Amino acid sequence: MGVVMEAAFYGISTIAVSLQVTRGDIKFEDGHVDIDYDFAKKILNKVAKNVLKKRFTRRC
Repeated sequence: MGVVMEAAFYGISTIAVSLQVTRGDIKFEDGHVDIDYDFAKKILNKVAKNVLKKRFTRRC
């Protein structure tokens, strides 16, 4: 999230997303962590479309 704060400092519009998972959601295969991002992707897509459609403006 630091990069989002830095972008905001320079006046660059950003959207930040964080995904919470439980241990049962994390699957390890060959040293690779496999996490399902489909639901987060769906929500982010809706948020981004609304932001672009409504043209949210910077508040000072």
